[in-house]
Amino acid sequence: MKDFPTKLAKVTTTLISGEYGEKCNESLNVLSQKGFEVHLGISEEFTDQLIEMAKEDAIKEYCPNDSETRFTNLETINKWLKKEKAVFLLVENNGDELNLAGYGWVGKEKNNQVDKGDVTFALRVGTSYQGKGLATPFSSVVIYGSNAIYGAQNIWLATWSSNAGAVHVYKKIGFEIVSATSSKRKTLNGNEVEDTRLLMTIPNSKLQ
Repeated sequence: MKDFPTKLAKVTTTLISGEYGEKCNESLNVLSQKGFEVHLGISEEFTDQLIEMAKEDAIKEYCPNDSETRFTNLETINKWLKKEKAVFLLVENNGDELNLAGYGWVGKEKNNQVDKGDVTFALRVGTSYQGKGLATPFSSVVIYGSNAIYGAQNIWLATWSSNAGAVHVYKKIGFEIVSATSSKRKTLNGNEVEDTRLLMTIPNSKLQ
C-alpha cells in the first residue's frame, strides 16, 4: 500500500476501472458513462480550478475552511498537503479540455470523539454539476479507491444535519452516524443558526 501524498503531483493519475475493487470499479463505470473520470492527486494543472470551486456559495455555506484556509492559494494547498492527504478530482473530459466537477480527499486526521477515527474523508461537487447523480458514485470511488490504494480504514467524516443531501449520500455508501451534537453554524452571510454537528463512520467490514 502507498503512503498518503504530502505534496503536489507532477501529473494526476486517471483511475482505470478494473484495478481498485468491485465497488470502486462499478462507480468508475457509472461516472464514465456520464462523461466523467476521476484523477488521483493535485497537479498545478488543476489548482486554479480548485481554488475557484472552493469559493462557490454552496461549498462555502457548509465548508468555509476550503476557501479560507485549505485552498486559498498555491501556498495554502502545499501546506495542507503536508498533512498527508490523498486528493481525488472529479473531472469532465470534453476531449479538448478537462473541467473540474468536484473534489474529495482522505487523509490522516485523528478524531478522539470517534472510536478508532484515524482517517478523515470529505467530498464536494461543484454547483453546476450538482443534481446529476455524481455525488454517490464519486464518494464511492474516493472511499473504496482509497482503501484499495492506501489501505485506508477507520474512516470518519463531520457534517451538518441540515446538509441533508450530503448526509443521504454518506448513508447510501455505508456511513453511520455515531455522534450528533447541537451546535451553532455560521452561515454564508455571517449569521449563526442552530444546527446539529454529525460525526459519521463507515465500518471497516464494508470496505472489504
